[in-house]
Amino acid sequence: MTHRSIALLVIALAATLPAAGCATSPGGVNEAAAAIPSTPSPLRGTWHGSAYDVANGSSRYSSRSDLRINDDGTWSLTESLPGGSVVESTGTSTARGNQVILRDRNGRRSLILTQSGDTLYGWERAMPGMEGPVKIEFTRSPE
Repeated sequence: MTHRSIALLVIALAATLPAAGCATSPGGVNEAAAAIPSTPSPLRGTWHGSAYDVANGSSRYSSRSDLRINDDGTWSLTESLPGGSVVESTGTSTARGNQVILRDRNGRRSLILTQSGDTLYGWERAMPGMEGPVKIEFTRSPE
């Protein structure tokens, strides 16, 4: 190799090596922050609905529910049960096409709801003490 070829090789390497380092994230950066959507979620807002079990025509479980989906991927759910008790849940949501997956914060509950216009609907498998699945349906509240 000639001195000129070596000099060109050193210049080329010096120019490309710093750019290769730009493809990685600096240490200590929270990679999860990149997952937060930069545009408003089409599912954001308040949804009102109900849930009830459907096994053998029974009605052992029913609730009126308010679901709030936020742009940052979080959600909160308030379920009003017969007898006046209230159950509150929070967690994270992931939208995939016309579906939203709601996972609660403690990891014990996960719901897949399908969107059709201003309606979200789905099923939750049987809860303890119940014979069958629970039908869940929400309607978007105008904001």
